[in-house]
Amino acid sequence: MPSRTATPGGTWGKRMLVIVAVTCMLATVVPTVAGAQQVRSEEELYFTYIGPVFETGFSSVDYKKWDHSTDVRDSRSSSGMYYSGGVVLDIFVHYFIGEFSLQCRDAAYADSEVSAIYLRTAAIGKYFHQFDERFFADGGFGIYMETGPANRKYDGGGGIAAVIGVGYSFTREWRIMLDFTAGWGRYGIAEEAANSAFGVKLAVLYKIGRL
Repeated sequence: MPSRTATPGGTWGKRMLVIVAVTCMLATVVPTVAGAQQVRSEEELYFTYIGPVFETGFSSVDYKKWDHSTDVRDSRSSSGMYYSGGVVLDIFVHYFIGEFSLQCRDAAYADSEVSAIYLRTAAIGKYFHQFDERFFADGGFGIYMETGPANRKYDGGGGIAAVIGVGYSFTREWRIMLDFTAGWGRYGIAEEAANSAFGVKLAVLYKIGRL
């Protein structure tokens, strides 16, 4: 019986068919993957907003003061309203917001010896939930620092902050955010001073670009 041997031409033809098939498959898959990567990259762009921020609320401070008549340190407390204004920068990406603010705060305590005007900076990470194209809610935690320049000797302070609120997008460029705020930390006047504050913050934001 004659032997069955594969011809070189037949082997080469089968290899070419495999190469052509793989090439066609890659030609179909690669653009699809590249398109998906491009869409994903567009979705991951950071949208940056900036604008004025105003805040007011109620604050209390506990501190110690040396009583020269009794030669002991008395524990004291004072409370009052605070008012502040400044600028805020919000970076939106997916469901998160990175917020950075710089404000001038007037802590108007009932006891004038602990009242002061100083600078307050804060960095807060938020999670936000989009209800529809316009309404969203947000909340998160962060830290704050209080420093000079101040209207009196101020040693500086800082602590933790928490916020929860809502937002509304008028257009793609303009947003307004209303947050309820809370903070606990060290106060920069008097001995062993610690304060707590609860208030409301309003920010009007304009989109300045995307990263």
